[in-house]
Amino acid sequence: ADERPSGGRPSALTEPRVPSADERPTGGRSSALTGEAEPAELDTALAQAATLRATAAKAARLLEQEDLAWRSITEQATAWLPAADRVALEAHGLQTLKRAETWAKEQGDTLRQERFAPIAAQAIANWNLLKHASSVELHDIAFGKQKQAIFDVRADGAEANALGVMSQGELLALSVSVFLPRAGLDESPFRFSVIDDPVQSMDPAKVDGLARVLAGAAATRQVIVFTHDDRLPEAVRRLKLPATVLQVNRRSHSQVTVHESRTPMRRHLDDAKHMALAEDIPVEVRQRVVPALCREALEAACAERARERGAAAGTDPRLVDERIREATTLRGQLGLALLDDPSDHQAINGAITQLGADANGAVAALNDGSHGKYQGSPMKLRERTAELVHAVMSA
Repeated sequence: ADERPSGGRPSALTEPRVPSADERPTGGRSSALTGEAEPAELDTALAQAATLRATAAKAARLLEQEDLAWRSITEQATAWLPAADRVALEAHGLQTLKRAETWAKEQGDTLRQERFAPIAAQAIANWNLLKHASSVELHDIAFGKQKQAIFDVRADGAEANALGVMSQGELLALSVSVFLPRAGLDESPFRFSVIDDPVQSMDPAKVDGLARVLAGAAATRQVIVFTHDDRLPEAVRRLKLPATVLQVNRRSHSQVTVHESRTPMRRHLDDAKHMALAEDIPVEVRQRVVPALCREALEAACAERARERGAAAGTDPRLVDERIREATTLRGQLGLALLDDPSDHQAINGAITQLGADANGAVAALNDGSHGKYQGSPMKLRERTAELVHAVMSA
C-alpha cells in the first residue's frame, strides 16, 4: 500500500525501478527494459509495432468484407424462416389446395370438351359434305393437354397426320368446316361471317359441297364470301341456293363499282342487245358480233343445264365438265343439256323442236352467224336466242 501512488495503479507500472547491483547485467550497456535501450533497437521495436497495427487493420477489413457477403444472405434467410415455418405448419392445407386445383383443371377440360362437342359434330358434318370423293375421314376433334385441337383424321381407315395426307384444297375445306360452327355459336356477338376466297385449290366436287355448307351457315348468319373464282357463283345458281351475288369492279383511278352479278347467259344477251341497238355501228359488223354473243349465251345455258342434270343424278362434277368440253358443236351441247347425250343427232333435232317454233331455224342461224354468214336482223336473232335460252333452262 505504501508503494502505490495516488491514482490507484502500482508504482511499478508508472515509475522505473532501479535495479540493485546484483540485478544489473554485466557487459556494457543496459537492456531496453531499463529505459536505456539503444536507438536502433528502439526503431526496430517501433517498426514491428507499426507492422502489427497495419496487419491487424487489414485483417479487420477482410473480416468486415466477409461479414458483408454473408450478412445479406443471412438477412434474407432470417426473413424467409417465419414464412417457411408457416408453410410447414400449413402443409396439409397446401396439399388440399393442390388437389383442388387439379380437380378444377380436370373439370374445366371436361366442360370445354362438352361445350366443343356440338361444334365438332357440325364440323364433321360439314366435312362430310365437302370431302366429296376424298378418302380422308374426320372422326373427331378434341383438345389436348396444351389446349390444342387434335384432329382424328384417317386415310382409307388408317390413322394419319392431317397435314401429311390432306391436299391444300382439303386443308382449306377442313378449316372452313371448323370455322363456320364456331362463328355461328349463339353466344357470339357477331351475326355475320366474312370468308376470303375459300374456293382456291378446291376441285369442282368440293365447290358444290362448299356452296351447301355456306347455305347452311347462312340460315342463322349473314355469310359474306369474297372470291375471284366463278365456280362458286355457278354452283350456287346450279344448286338453286338462295344467295345474292354482287360483282365488284375497280376502274381507273381506283373507282369501285358494285352491282348485282348477272349469269353468263344474261350478260351475253345484254351485250348482244346493246350491240344490236347500236345504230352508229355498221350493220354488217353487228351481223357478225351479235350472233357470236347469242351463241355464247346459248352455250352458257347448255353448260349450266348440263351441270344441273349431273348434280341431280349424282354425277361427279369433274366428269360433267369434261363432257361439256368434249361437246364442241352447238347441237352437241344442246343434246347434252336436253338429253344427256351429245351424239344422237336425230333425237337432238327432235328435242330442239320441242323448245319452240322454228327453234331449229334459230340454232341454224347461230351456226351461220358464227361463220359470218348471218344476213338477218341482229335484234330479231337476239330475241329468238333469249327464247331458246329460257326454254333450255326450263326443260
